[in-house]
Amino acid sequence: MRGLNYHHLYYFWVTARLGSLRAAAQRLHLAPQTMSDQIKLLEERLNHPLFERQGRRLVLTVEGHQAFAYASRMFAIGEELATLFDGKRQGSWPEFRIGITDALPKRLVQGWLSPLFLAQPALSIRCQEGPMIRLLGQLGVHALDAVLSEVAYSAGLDVQARSYPLLRSPVAFSAAPELAARSALPFPECLSELPLLLPDQDHPLHAQLLGWLHDQGITPWIRAEISDSALMKVMAEAGDGVMPAPEHMVVSLAEHHGLATLGTCSDLHSEVFLIVPGQRNPHPAAECILKSVTASTPE
Repeated sequence: MRGLNYHHLYYFWVTARLGSLRAAAQRLHLAPQTMSDQIKLLEERLNHPLFERQGRRLVLTVEGHQAFAYASRMFAIGEELATLFDGKRQGSWPEFRIGITDALPKRLVQGWLSPLFLAQPALSIRCQEGPMIRLLGQLGVHALDAVLSEVAYSAGLDVQARSYPLLRSPVAFSAAPELAARSALPFPECLSELPLLLPDQDHPLHAQLLGWLHDQGITPWIRAEISDSALMKVMAEAGDGVMPAPEHMVVSLAEHHGLATLGTCSDLHSEVFLIVPGQRNPHPAAECILKSVTASTPE
């Protein structure tokens, strides 16, 4: 069997990333016809077409998507190897590519990312937001170095990864003062009279909150279910409802959004995990985050 020509694979990979044969040729300083001929040789080797033309666009076939996933993993590892030794020579870290699930509070994420610039001033961070499944897929093909998520990695998923806990905090309930004043009942009974802003059903806290409210004998008035934490804060600030959040965020919610704390529930916990690839060493920035969390944890 003929071996795979990695130059051909690289030309295909760059073309798939840029979505244009002409753009890929310009990037690699080659003639478009040369690029096309090399990709055709790869298609002959794999015995499958990798692109199909739709109008003026090149679109990956099913086999093309499979080849692109493998190529992405291969070339990402190659880039990682090169930057690893470059970093050792220069004392710098490679770019840190981190995925962040939509529901995580941005100020919470900033608290873990900003200190990295103190450890490595020249560090470049690329953040990507999205649902956990998509981010884990990116982690699996080495397009991301780590993922911040409110859910731990599940071993049943088809990705080699491992999770580390960063935060476990009781849940506090906050609201605009005008809204909070509408109920004279103490916490948590006041939640029976006030509208609630809850995380959406995909968030692990959603079911916990409903179960806890049921245990308190409270029939919730759910005004909105929201996947984006920034939107939830803005709506809470506007007086649309009471929002749950990690207890240690109440000071920030008061300072930046004018929210008052109604009470805290020690039976509910908000968690955050750092998920890293399972078959390679964590990125230095990920290790720095883990070390900072360990150092701040009381013995």
